[in-house]
Amino acid sequence: MYQVSEDYLDKMLDQVQTHRLRGTVNNISFTENDVIGVSYSNQCSPKTVTLGSVNIGVLKLTFLSDLLDRGDYYGKAIEISDGLKLEDNTFEDVPLGVFYIAEAVRTQEGMIDVTAYDVLSKLDKSLNLDQTSGNVYSFCQYIATQTNTTF
Repeated sequence: MYQVSEDYLDKMLDQVQTHRLRGTVNNISFTENDVIGVSYSNQCSPKTVTLGSVNIGVLKLTFLSDLLDRGDYYGKAIEISDGLKLEDNTFEDVPLGVFYIAEAVRTQEGMIDVTAYDVLSKLDKSLNLDQTSGNVYSFCQYIATQTNTTF
């Protein structure tokens, strides 16, 4: 869980809040002025847990204009954060995560609809182990190498 200040926690109780969006795609910065229709969901169901499954976060947003050529979005990382305006008129940003673009579609209006998945999507694949004994570190190291993921 991400640590926030007491001021942030106090402001979260207000009925009226001001937020901002900040992020990067392939090290190109964007703000809430560059996007519409932002949504984030996690595929984890609170009612069921399936052993061996991966609960993947999904980020969907629409860029109003091209930050990259449409074909260049695929596989690129989106880092995104949500900022809450505090009483002293500063913003405290909370990172929402790093997502990898799986789909980028141009709309009829000329915008780019992007669908991206968090790093857990790299773990949603079959795994054939060469060995069935070892310590937890060895298994984690093997998985990290096979999925190009750091723990």
